[in-house]
Amino acid sequence: MPDLHPLLAVRPRTPESRTLVIVVTGDKGLCGGFNTNVIKAAATFVLDSGERCELGLVGRKGRDYFTRRGFAVAFEQVQSVPDAEISGRAGFGGSGGRRIRQR
Repeated sequence: MPDLHPLLAVRPRTPESRTLVIVVTGDKGLCGGFNTNVIKAAATFVLDSGERCELGLVGRKGRDYFTRRGFAVAFEQVQSVPDAEISGRAGFGGSGGRRIRQR
């Protein structure tokens, strides 16, 4: 049997053990059912696991949902720069300050 990555190794449970569930959602609601399905699956896992769980939240939708409902949150990461500023710096969503010649 090949060696597993250390993060995949099964560790003995102790009374202080916790499970970290990382939930990645979008910052806006334009993803169809993506945010809803991810949030539902994560909430079901945490509530049905019977273990002590903490959440790592990436994205505004997940953060809003879980913090409003009092889940234990280990960390959160939400986009802090407006979309227009990011797309302008990356060269998307406009000329980025350059003139574009129309043909």
